[in-house]
Amino acid sequence: MQKQRFINFFFKLSSNDVAIGSLLKNSAVVTRRYFVGKGKIMLFLFVIYYLGFSLSSVPYALFLALFAALFSIIPYVGNIIGGGVAVILSYLYSGTTPALIVIGVVSAAQIIENYLLTPWIIGDEINLNPFMTIFGIILFSSLWGIVGAIIALPLIGILKVIFEHTKNMEHYAYLLKKGD
Repeated sequence: MQKQRFINFFFKLSSNDVAIGSLLKNSAVVTRRYFVGKGKIMLFLFVIYYLGFSLSSVPYALFLALFAALFSIIPYVGNIIGGGVAVILSYLYSGTTPALIVIGVVSAAQIIENYLLTPWIIGDEINLNPFMTIFGIILFSSLWGIVGAIIALPLIGILKVIFEHTKNMEHYAYLLKKGD
């Protein structure tokens, strides 16, 4: 309901309507691409979880894999929550061995996601340097906790767009973006 009010606010900040329009459009693209990248990661995690749980005969493998993958929208903590519930349910329904398998599968997927998939997939989608991707998540999560971890990459992507559109700030955009 307030979208147009915020758009008008940004147009009032500057006398250059073309630049502000471009800034807002590019910021929306960055945000959209972030969610596309996050969706790709969630799909990858779902497949890994499902294969790991199914091959290990964990009960309700499809539900547990979907649940754990959906919670991965929250960086770092989401996998702990989703994986924790999967561990508890597999322990309650099948015992120690399936629960340990779930821990192993979720832990391996967590390492792959945090250190490989997020920097490369999200970094590619919003054109961020992989180092800045990891650094940004760590920085914002230490500043604002879970909320900081969730908003870190879209916020850094939008900052990159702002730097690209601001005179004498282009060098900061260069530092944040991937490649030359």
